Amino acid sequence: FWNAGYFVAKRRFEVHVCKAALREIKQLVFKPIFRKVYSKKMDEYRRQADIKDLGDAMEFIDGTIKAQVEHANEDWEVRDGAWHALYSYPGEPDQDPHQDFPAFETAKALLKRQPVHGSVVVALMNGTKMIVYPGCTGSRASMQKRKVLVLQRGERVVFSRGPRPQWSRL
Repeated sequence: FWNAGYFVAKRRFEVHVCKAALREIKQLVFKPIFRKVYSKKMDEYRRQADIKDLGDAMEFIDGTIKAQVEHANEDWEVRDGAWHALYSYPGEPDQDPHQDFPAFETAKALLKRQPVHGSVVVALMNGTKMIVYPGCTGSRASMQKRKVLVLQRGERVVFSRGPRPQWSRL
C-alpha cells in the first residue's frame, strides 16, 4: 500500500469479535485478484470477497470504526458498503505496489479542501502481514522505504492520504 502516512491503532478489537467476524467472512465467495497491476492474469494466491451484508461481528467492527473516524474529525465519514475481505495463501510472491486511490483524486480533494480518501485494515488472524511504503505517493513506490508490518488479531492499520487524523482518537 502506498500512503502519505499510516499508524497501527492502539486499541484492538477483542479476540471473540475477530473470531466471530472470521467465521462470518469464511462464508463468503472469494475470487482471485491481481498480483501485477494492469495484468489480465489473476493471482491464485490472493483472494477477495465483497462484504455486502454485515453479520453481527462485522456490524460491530463497522460501527466502531465509523464512530472513531467521526470522533477524530467531524468532516470524515465511512462509506457504506466499503468492506472487503482479503486472504493470501502461504508462499505467495509479493503483490506489486499499488494505491487504492489515484494520486489525482487525493490532490483534487486537497485543493478543494474536501475529505481525502483513507483506508483501514483490520487483522482477524495473528501474523497478518502487510507491506507498506511510508511517504510514497504519486507514481512510484521507493523500495528503500518498503516495510513489512506483522499484525496480531484485532489490530488495525489506518492509512491517511492527507491531513493526519488525531491519532489518539483512533
